[in-house]
Order: sequence, then structure tokens, then C-alpha cells
Amino acid sequence: TDQGDTWSAPVFVADERTAGTHDPVSGAAVRDGSQLPSVAVDHAGVVYLVWQDSRFSAGLRDGIALARSLDGGAHWSTPVQVNGVVGAPAFIPVVRVRDDGVIGVSYFDLRNNPATGTRLITDYWLATSTDAATWHDTHLSGPFSLADAPNAEGLFLGDYQALGASGNEFLPVFVAVTGNGGNRTDVFVALTQ
Repeated sequence: TDQGDTWSAPVFVADERTAGTHDPVSGAAVRDGSQLPSVAVDHAGVVYLVWQDSRFSAGLRDGIALARSLDGGAHWSTPVQVNGVVGAPAFIPVVRVRDDGVIGVSYFDLRNNPATGTRLITDYWLATSTDAATWHDTHLSGPFSLADAPNAEGLFLGDYQALGASGNEFLPVFVAVTGNGGNRTDVFVALTQ
């Protein structure tokens, strides 16, 4: 409250239970930003926090967890699962709240990846909710083969994706594999309502 001169004590939100993302066939690591949460605040002051978490699969794979605080961060709800498919690894979540109160969480997942083969089929999704409990997935991009991404301590799309909003539209900004060997990934924006 004093422009950063002093700080409150830390407030516990939830245990972080990340498993990390790997190619289920080759075992190759995905550099997924699993320790980079995303936070947003709505017009009423409700704070939303999302992160990768394996609590919804008994530690087997990361899903997307969301907790919210109705009192400026002093107390937090029990985490809920945002991603639509429990059995598929999900990663790199970003949260934003539109002016009309709709909550959006963008993320990648491997739900369409077959259990065999050399491609790591990846899709990009936007989950939306009006109550932070019930979520609806919209497919935004993909499929693409994450196995063709650059390897920088893991298959790497970039762990700083963005989710903007303009009026009643979300503006997801994300990186995807292009299929072009000379420029293996590029940045894209998707318009959605």
C-alpha cells in the first residue's frame, strides 16, 4: 500500500503440485513454464490465479488449476480444474477477465495426441466461465506437432503467452509451431467471443 516500500506477509494460496509436461512416447521434456502462475483482477476486485497442477490426476499429469480471492488476496478458494480433459497434460495457462465479467483461461494441451508416433500433437484452447466453477472450452489453434519446436532445455514454445481483452472479446496471443524448418515457431493472435 506504500508503493513497494514495505510488504505484507505472504499469504498461502495452495500447494503447488506440478508434474511437468513430457512427450508420452519419447519422454522428451516440454519447457512448459510450470512454475509461472498467471494472475488477473476483475472490476469488483476479485483476484484470479491460475497455474499448472497435477492434483486433479493424483500427480500423474498437470492440469490447469484456478483459485480466487474475494477479499484482495487475504483468503483463497479451493483450486478448481479449468482444462476440459483430465486425461491430457495441460500447460502454460494465462488468465484474464473481460469487462463483462467473463473469466478466460488460455492453455495448451495434448488431448489429441495419439499414444504412438513421433509427432507430439498439441492444441491451444480458451476456457471461459461466468462463475469460476463451470468451464467451456473453445479450440483456438492446432493441431501442430510440438516435437518440431526448438529445444531449449525442453521443447519450447515460449512460456510468456498473453491473454488480452477488448470489450466482449478475448485476444489470445500465443506461440505455435509453424511447420517451417527455417522459422519453427511464430507468434499469433486469435479473436474470439
